[in-house]
Amino acid sequence: MVLIPVSVKTAKGVGIAALTKDKFRVFEDGVEQDIALFEMPGQPITVAIVIDMSDSAKLSLAEMRKAASAFIDKLESRDKALIVAFDKNIHRVLGATNDRDVLKLGLLGISSGGGTALYDVVDDVLRTSFKNVSGRKAVILLTDGIDTSSTKATFETSASIAGENNIAIFPIQYEPENLATKPVSPGTYREGLSIYTTPSGETISSAYQRGTRYLRLLSDSSGGRFQFADSAKKLRSAFEQIAAELRQQYYLGFYPERSASKREKRKLNVTVDVPGAKIESRESYIALP
Repeated sequence: MVLIPVSVKTAKGVGIAALTKDKFRVFEDGVEQDIALFEMPGQPITVAIVIDMSDSAKLSLAEMRKAASAFIDKLESRDKALIVAFDKNIHRVLGATNDRDVLKLGLLGISSGGGTALYDVVDDVLRTSFKNVSGRKAVILLTDGIDTSSTKATFETSASIAGENNIAIFPIQYEPENLATKPVSPGTYREGLSIYTTPSGETISSAYQRGTRYLRLLSDSSGGRFQFADSAKKLRSAFEQIAAELRQQYYLGFYPERSASKREKRKLNVTVDVPGAKIESRESYIALP
């Protein structure tokens, strides 16, 4: 079954609740599919909070902890969360629990480190963190999007895993500390201008732009939402918006009528019979043979 998280909002961004199954239509590559699963908003959910703890962030780790802690307070009693942190290594801080105090203590155990194995952690969380977890699942990924240390996964392989799974990913991207607004090539180098690069020699600015593309791809193919936060205030707001989004999502599921002979990306489209409504939903998925 392919799952599609769907938010339906008014033109002013207010969630529309209590819609019935007959109001929705689902299309795969333009062909309408039968809706086999329909779930109303407000169902329990398990959320993986994944935090980039590399020491190159503009936002402080204390600000990240505070925003994540406020998000935990917004979870309902039936919801669960787990915590994963990463630098050049992956640190499984805490398994899924609905104990808010334990979750907050887990956040306090995170400390800054070196390197960023972003692609590895996305691959690992999607493959292992939700084993034996039923119901709705989501990932909140807090990172600058720059990978410097992955050894097992790549941009392409980890993005593909995101498209194959029914786990919504909500990336929150912040700027790295040494982001150059105008990268300068060696030929136009001026004395006194610092050019910050990754260990591979790529400019931070170029790596950051690729990170933005990567994070947007994760959200579009999984049914989550990409957000940008360049301050502690915007970070708190991003977590608040995600909490509200998770509470108001419908879940639609269908079994593809067309089988796949090879791995292929298929476009998804959801419509709703509500005049003037705005829909946010998963845009694609990877079909497997």
